[in-house]
Amino acid sequence: MAENFENALVALGLDNIPGGKWLTLLMRTCTGQYLSHGDPDAADCLLVLSFGYVKDGPPGKTNDYLAHLAHEKYPDLPKILQLKIDDAYQALNPNGGGPIHRIERHREPGKHLDTRDFAAQAVEIMAANGWRTAALLAQPYHLPRVDSIF
Repeated sequence: MAENFENALVALGLDNIPGGKWLTLLMRTCTGQYLSHGDPDAADCLLVLSFGYVKDGPPGKTNDYLAHLAHEKYPDLPKILQLKIDDAYQALNPNGGGPIHRIERHREPGKHLDTRDFAAQAVEIMAANGWRTAALLAQPYHLPRVDSIF
């Protein structure tokens, strides 16, 4: 199987980039299998990225589930939440815990809030609060992009 992925790297022109990380990300994208890394208990805050884009309307089942995980697994961590996650999180009526920062839109008016801009805004919030490490929650097929940025 690894040989097929290496051929894919060559076909995509990514063979000159250190292969380990790219191969890992590609395998995760194709298989949907991810290994957790780091220690969530050592995180200073929690970042939760939404999945799917619906301008108006409810957050959706995936975002509801991610908000539920944030609420149940990390109740006391300060949170940086993307728009639809925060909508779902607030519906859970959270009590206590750390502060919640909501990232709603791209810093450039008219642009869709993508993973890269969410990350840039999250890093600014973390720096302003003295937070150095974060636990990340995202939809599984979104994780390769998230992992490559963070």
